[in-house]
Amino acid sequence: IKLITSMTMPKHRPVNLRASLLYGAIQRLQSILTVLFVSITVSGADSNHKFTQEELFDDTKILEVEITISEENWDQLRLKSRSFSGAFQKGRNLQEPAKLFEYVPADVSVNGVKLHNIGVKKKGFLGSLDENRPSLKIKLDKFKKGQSIAGLNRLTLNNNKQDTSQVHQYLAYKLFRDAGIPAPRLSFAKVTVNGAYLGVYSHVETIDKRFIK
Repeated sequence: IKLITSMTMPKHRPVNLRASLLYGAIQRLQSILTVLFVSITVSGADSNHKFTQEELFDDTKILEVEITISEENWDQLRLKSRSFSGAFQKGRNLQEPAKLFEYVPADVSVNGVKLHNIGVKKKGFLGSLDENRPSLKIKLDKFKKGQSIAGLNRLTLNNNKQDTSQVHQYLAYKLFRDAGIPAPRLSFAKVTVNGAYLGVYSHVETIDKRFIK
């Protein structure tokens, strides 16, 4: 971390394409690592604050997502899983697989902005599944119609279990957007459940009808 964040970058971007891409990637890594490990900043903790989407996906700050859920519902959510054989069972290409993960009620606070009676469920296929630190999908209007934040009714939190650097998805989506290809916006979030710190997650813009439009 010290090596990357203390590197002195050249004043001019290199001409060679491969070197240019590496230059850009190191620049992004410098800013990300500074945010994640040096000066983690949480913006606005005002319960009356009106979020903008730019704030939600500001990659220079860390969101603070606090989930409050009954222990029974949390255990129900996190302990559900699938086996390799179950995921690749015969006939899987002929019909839609049964939905394994279901929404359970909870409350959520995003940088101090509280939303009650939201839906939260586990997400993932095989590699990212985790009983203690699951990836999460939050649906703000699942049990309360019209509930949203900055015009969005879904939050996606990926645990990056298969990426110890935590930045593969971020850099890939950033590269697509810089190339003019539509891709989800992404920032980072500190996630706690009932006061227990789960770590830093990727906060990814959900691909839905709004995104496609």
